[in-house]
Amino acid sequence: MSQPRVAIVGAGLTGLSIARQLFGQKMDITLFDKSRGVSGRMATRRLTLTQQTLRFDHGVPGLNSDQAEALAALAEPTDPPLDALLPRGANTPPDTTAAKQRLRTVPGGVNQIGKWLAGGLDVQLQATVASAHQQAVGAPWRLSLAENTPYPDAFDLLVLTTPPHQAANILTTNGSPLMSNLIAAELIALKPQGCWTAMWVTSTQLTGPVLVHPNSEIVERIICEHQKGRDCGDLGVYTLQAHRSWSQQRIDTDPGQVGAELQQEIESGSLTLGHIMHQQMHRWLYAGVQEPLGRPCLVDRSRKLICAGDWCLGNDIDSALSSAAAAVAEIRQMIC
Repeated sequence: MSQPRVAIVGAGLTGLSIARQLFGQKMDITLFDKSRGVSGRMATRRLTLTQQTLRFDHGVPGLNSDQAEALAALAEPTDPPLDALLPRGANTPPDTTAAKQRLRTVPGGVNQIGKWLAGGLDVQLQATVASAHQQAVGAPWRLSLAENTPYPDAFDLLVLTTPPHQAANILTTNGSPLMSNLIAAELIALKPQGCWTAMWVTSTQLTGPVLVHPNSEIVERIICEHQKGRDCGDLGVYTLQAHRSWSQQRIDTDPGQVGAELQQEIESGSLTLGHIMHQQMHRWLYAGVQEPLGRPCLVDRSRKLICAGDWCLGNDIDSALSSAAAAVAEIRQMIC
C-alpha cells in the first residue's frame, strides 16, 4: 500500500515545522513555495557595498532560546546541530529566564534556520500554487501551478500555510470557493496588515543592543545588523520596521516617500545613525493580520484540508510554531 501523500503550500516557518515533525512517519510530503528559497518571515537579504557583503534580516531578527530549543527538537540524528548557527556568545547561564528570553542571532543570516529545517525535505521552489481542487469531497487534491500548469501528482491531504487571503485564492476557481463556506468566510475576514521595512547602511555604528525600540508612532523597531557578529567594517547596518498600522495606511505609497518619512522620523528623535550611504525599501504586504484568528488552525476534516500559520494566533514565531503543532496533530488523526 502506498504512503499517504501530503502537500504543504508555503515553506516558511509553519510549513517547514509541519514537514519536519512528519518527516519519516510513513508519509510522502511535498512542500511548494513561490520564492527562490525557503524561510518566509525568516528572510535575509544581502548587499555588496564597498567590498563588504552585508546582511539584513528583514523579517525577524533572530530567535530566543525557547524558540531555538523547540526547533532543535525537530532535528534528525544525522542533522548538524542548530546551535552551530546560533552562537550564545557571552550569555547569562542557559537555565535562567533572562537567558531564554534573550535574542539569539545568526551571523550568517536568519534564513539559515529555514535552510536547516528544509534539509532532507522535498521542497519545490519557484512553484506558485495557483489553485487546488477536488472532484468530490474527500477525493484526492489536484494542484495547478502558475499559468494553469497541472501538477502531475495527486495528494491525500492539503495543508495551506500561506497568508489567509492567498489561501482563499488558491481554494477559489472562477469566483466560487472550493471549500466549506465557513472556512472561506473566516479566511477572507482576516484583514492583512503590511509592514514597510527600510534597509539602511550608514557611516556610523550605533552601539548597544541588537534591538532598539524608539519612542515613535512610526518606527516600531531598529535592528542593528552590525551587532550580530558579522563583518561590516565600520559601517552601520540597520533594518528599520515601521509600525504595521502606520504601514497599512501607506501600503500603496511610493517607496521613496515612505523612506523619506522614516528618515525624517529618525532624524527628529534622539538616535543618531549617521549619514545614509544606502537605502532600500521593502513593502512586506503580508506581515500579519489586524486581528488573529484566535484558533491554532482551520480544519475541514471531510475534505482533508488544513489552513495554518502565524496569523492564526498572533503574527510571530511562537504563533507559527503553535499553529504547526496543532496542524500536525490534525494530520495524524486524519491519515494515520
